Parts: sequence; structure tokens; C-alpha cells
Amino acid sequence: MIRLALAGIDAQIAALQEKRAQLAALTNQQSAGPAVKAAMPTSKGGKMSDEARAKISAAATARWARVKKAQAEAAKAAPAAKKALAKKKSVKAQSAPMKEK
Repeated sequence: MIRLALAGIDAQIAALQEKRAQLAALTNQQSAGPAVKAAMPTSKGGKMSDEARAKISAAATARWARVKKAQAEAAKAAPAAKKALAKKKSVKAQSAPMKEK
């Protein structure tokens, strides 16, 4: 059974190698023409209008404003959270009974 599987795989490999050789022959014949043309860019593309550039700039500015606002709010909230935590710790320390010797 394994021998039949190996024979089938060998036949497929031989067929694929033959197809590869045919494709390689085709690419060798056509390599001089299209490869040279593909290497050179045909155009640099269109220019962006002033209106489009202004829209993109406004969107980027708005994005950064949102980021900066979020950072400022986080920085503002952080000290308040630290104060609340410190206050909570001090209340626990005061309320805990001290052991006497």
C-alpha cells in the first residue's frame, strides 16, 4: 500500500517538474521585454488638492487634541487616586489597635 502511495507521489513530482521546466522556458523567452518595462515607473501619481490636504490636517489635529485631553484627564485623576489611597491607608493605621507589651 505504501509502495503504491510512493509511486503516485513520484508520478506527481515528475509531472510538476515537467510543468516547471515548461514555465521556466516561457519566462526565459519573455524575460528581456516586460521585465525592463516593469522596472521603470510610469507615473508618480496625482497631486493632492489643497482642500483634501486641509481636511487631513484638521483630522490629525483633532485626533491629537483627543489624545492630549485624555492624557491630561488621566494625569489629573492619578494624583486624586493616590491621595484617596493614602487617606484610606492612614485611616486604617489609626483605627488598628496597637498591641501593648
